Amino acid sequence: MSYTQPTQDERYHIQYLSRHCTIAEIAKQLNRHKSTVSREIRRHRTQGQQYSAEKAQRQSRTIKQSKRQPYKLDSQLIQHIDTLIRRKLSPEQVCAYLHKHHQITLHHSTVYRYLHQDKSNGGTLWQHLRICSKPYRKRYGSTWTRGKVPNRVGIENRPTIFDRKTRIGDWEADTIIGKDQKSALLTLVERVTRYTIICKLDNLKAEDTARAVIRVLKVYKARVHTNHHG
Repeated sequence: MSYTQPTQDERYHIQYLSRHCTIAEIAKQLNRHKSTVSREIRRHRTQGQQYSAEKAQRQSRTIKQSKRQPYKLDSQLIQHIDTLIRRKLSPEQVCAYLHKHHQITLHHSTVYRYLHQDKSNGGTLWQHLRICSKPYRKRYGSTWTRGKVPNRVGIENRPTIFDRKTRIGDWEADTIIGKDQKSALLTLVERVTRYTIICKLDNLKAEDTARAVIRVLKVYKARVHTNHHG
């Protein structure tokens, strides 16, 4: 059984019960493991060696707030971002890479803001974004169908729960195109855990890419996946 912290109500129950009950009795009443109760009491004792629910709750809030603090872009982190963007990774892929290889949790909006600031200062890093790597060319005549997946569902029609990030199992797919425009990598990022899968694609055909996504995610029992089309 995985460890979860006691709730606020449970902490006040522990404070009351700890005055006249053993750890085993408290654990039984709360339907908690004895080690969970023992750890909670040991960590949050006052100077008088009494368990304090108020102290425990205050420390819990402090820890949660510290985790929400935005990651500061120091020179080393900026160097990582610059290198990855120049390799044609999207900001979302940059964040997934940093989380996987450097244990750095960074939101992609932070990377976008950095790119915008770099551009405002005369930098050219934004030009390495794949959406900016080629000039837009309007197409005339028949409807353009190259690279479209048959019968695909638009992003506007995906389940609303996908945007709330309240469950594990929703994935985003993207591709990294090689300089020769022939080779490519498929990246799949789980939206909550940021767990990332990277695999090589045999070609750039949309149908084959879709089949690769289905093949890989079948193992992980994915609920929904969204492609960054383009």
